[in-house]
Amino acid sequence: MAANLIQITYPSGRELSYGYDNKGRIHQLRSRTSSTASWTTLANNLSYEPFGPLTGFTWGNGLTETLSYDTHYQPETIQTRSGSSDVRSLQYGFNLANELDHLTDAKTPARSQLFSYDPNGRLNQAQGQYGTLAYQYDLTGNRVSQAQTNATNGQNFTESYQYPATSHQLTQVNVSGQGGQNRSFQYSATGNLTQDERYTYVYNDANRLTQVMSGPAVIAEYRYNHLGERISKTTDGKTTQFIYDPNHQLLAEHHQDGTPIRDYVYLGNKLLAMVDADTTTNPDTGTKADLAITLKGATGNSVKQPDGRYQVTYKVNVQNAGGSSAENVLLTNTFPATDVNLVSYTASQGTCTEDGSSCDLGTISAGQTATVTLIASKGQKGKENFSASVTTSSEESNTDNNSATAAFGGAFGLWIMAFLTAMLGLRTRFAKHALNRKNTISTACLLLCGLSLMGANTSQAEQIYYVHTDHLNTPTLVTDSNKTVVWEGVRKPFGETEEVVATVRQPIRFPGQYLDGETGLAYNLMRDYDARVGRYVQSDPIGLMGGVSTYGYAGGNPIRYTDPLGLYWGETYVDYTVGAIGGAADFVDNYGDMRDANTIGGDKYFHCKANCEAAQRGQGGQDAARCISDSREWFDQHWPKNDPPSASAADQVANLYGRTQGAENTGGNCQQICAPFRPNGLPSQY
Repeated sequence: MAANLIQITYPSGRELSYGYDNKGRIHQLRSRTSSTASWTTLANNLSYEPFGPLTGFTWGNGLTETLSYDTHYQPETIQTRSGSSDVRSLQYGFNLANELDHLTDAKTPARSQLFSYDPNGRLNQAQGQYGTLAYQYDLTGNRVSQAQTNATNGQNFTESYQYPATSHQLTQVNVSGQGGQNRSFQYSATGNLTQDERYTYVYNDANRLTQVMSGPAVIAEYRYNHLGERISKTTDGKTTQFIYDPNHQLLAEHHQDGTPIRDYVYLGNKLLAMVDADTTTNPDTGTKADLAITLKGATGNSVKQPDGRYQVTYKVNVQNAGGSSAENVLLTNTFPATDVNLVSYTASQGTCTEDGSSCDLGTISAGQTATVTLIASKGQKGKENFSASVTTSSEESNTDNNSATAAFGGAFGLWIMAFLTAMLGLRTRFAKHALNRKNTISTACLLLCGLSLMGANTSQAEQIYYVHTDHLNTPTLVTDSNKTVVWEGVRKPFGETEEVVATVRQPIRFPGQYLDGETGLAYNLMRDYDARVGRYVQSDPIGLMGGVSTYGYAGGNPIRYTDPLGLYWGETYVDYTVGAIGGAADFVDNYGDMRDANTIGGDKYFHCKANCEAAQRGQGGQDAARCISDSREWFDQHWPKNDPPSASAADQVANLYGRTQGAENTGGNCQQICAPFRPNGLPSQY
């Protein structure tokens, strides 16, 4: 008798409790910070379809989730509601090959998408808010081109991918048109990416990424356990530790000293919630921290000069939280002189150094703003990498260790991040904004996300965030306890995600992936994934067992398949169930046809055809075909026919041939595939 999991105790002391209905299905999840704390409901009133898929539940913040399926158990709708109002409403539609061909966003129609596929089931076109993306592949499934047209940001381009004749290693991406990025790649003898246009990558003897370097500087360091799970990463001198459950799902993040940062909660394979730890501190009563400083870029204030230079204006703002002014405010700028040229750097008050490396803004009164304007030439390689920081030594605001910094960089534009540090705690938020070649500016987010610096008074009680995922179990929304959307991502097919709301950090991407902001790669358990080119940076550790294209992701179909282990792509639970049920129906249909045809020697042909049609439905269909075929052959040998083993062996040849060919030729005609077993005289309709 199988036992149900009823409780998980996290390293932080958090307890997670699972409640079950009389059929052994989860109907409630609760959490508490310790064994003596009160319980908080994370999900309640869970309901299911007869064969298992979840149909609905109530979130801990009161939102409701409703999921519906068609008769093949393919998703029809996913709806998140607050009372009678939609927070999210997704509608799915499939073609006759059970491929998702349209995804309608009823809440935000502009984000609806259309998909089409080649005969091998690989995504060859997608249309959405990002414009139209067209993909082409070689015979082994490597992407050879990506073309973007009708883009709302005006970036229409074609990327061509180059490979050596002897391997699947991508060596060059060449771009024509506006947008995209020329890229180059080098590999080790074992097939690991060691160099691209940005960084050098270092691996251990197990082919795991251990260091990322920019010139002589170490950008990040990673460590792994004996299971291949990444247990820590160190960036900017800070180490984060990672803890996993027995299914290799990320369970928790901790600081190096063991202090909890965040716990992750799952419902099966679905990420349900993120719980940020209580960081409340007891501040020194003799310390004042009454001012908040923010560093922002002004949206829409970036101007491209006639000679191609860029002008960007910073705003340094002091907010009144009990104090009167910030003193000795200093804004410092650094940049790589070898690639770009800082032309001028002026301030609305105070003075700047002759070389523009810093501006002394003096005293800024509460409620006032000082501006600093930067004009710089574009680097020849399009790799601008400026950074700016602002500090104050005001006694009243106690900001000796307070800072706000902004970094600029990126090909054909400026990528902007805000790093905000408080004296007794680190709070980091990211925002991004790009200026394309035409200098048009997206309104998706501010150039910089300013975050208040409150010094020793900074604290945060435990925060529960509810993660809303799509049909792949990939996050699309995160809401807080007040039902407010605090994170929202708009995703391109292969995982490139624009964070249109990013009040909280949310690093989870496709199932099993954790986005590393320092590189843009996603850690995917056994490998690392680059969404920009839709492929891994290491060859598959299990070789050809994971597919012919050993660097490719999800067989070229990230709309249907995922790869949570970074080893082999598989189906979602719903897809597997659909395939299994459809495969069983294929056997019923072919058995009926065999009876109706009543042709001598026709059994092997119909055995082959049933296995072929079932296998074309995916792993679920293949498993159903294998189970039905093996069971039938055993049954025929033992009762009532008592067939000899030789007869069973002959049937199994046809069974295996049909399954193998169907799996490899998902768009093929099974009548033609099984022609070697077709008997003379069989009517043409079969």
